[in-house]
Amino acid sequence: MRLLKLAVILLSFSLLSACSKEEPSIQSDYIVFGAFSMECFGDQCFKTYKLDNVQHHLYEDTTTIYPAFPSPERQGQYVLKSQALYDQVKGLSDKIPASLLAMPNGDVNIHAVADAYTYYVEIQQGDEKRHWYMEADKANVPSSLHAFHSEIKARIDLLR
Repeated sequence: MRLLKLAVILLSFSLLSACSKEEPSIQSDYIVFGAFSMECFGDQCFKTYKLDNVQHHLYEDTTTIYPAFPSPERQGQYVLKSQALYDQVKGLSDKIPASLLAMPNGDVNIHAVADAYTYYVEIQQGDEKRHWYMEADKANVPSSLHAFHSEIKARIDLLR
């Protein structure tokens, strides 16, 4: 009987300690996310949003200038969106996988630049600014980024 109690205690302890081993979330000052297509014109062809994790605001970029390849050295013109919209899409920074941060700036896959529809992600952590392009077709993105890719798509869909 004592052996059974000891086994139950050890099993309970191991289950509790396994649940507490969560990966720490990546902290960023802001994340810019959106999508663009090189095959159309107008404000629906390039749409990005900025989630400010310091001020807890959502902004929409009104600039329709495409990001330059390979470096998006552009300044957006951001307009504050409602708190309700912020509440719908907040938390995207918590979904950034470490595998994305391990990748160099630029393309996540070779087809992204030439693709008709591409996702754009930019983050700022302190003084470091990083950016990536991901093809909208998840099949052409590394599997380690599939969940994050889905998160970006879902938030863009909510804001359109």
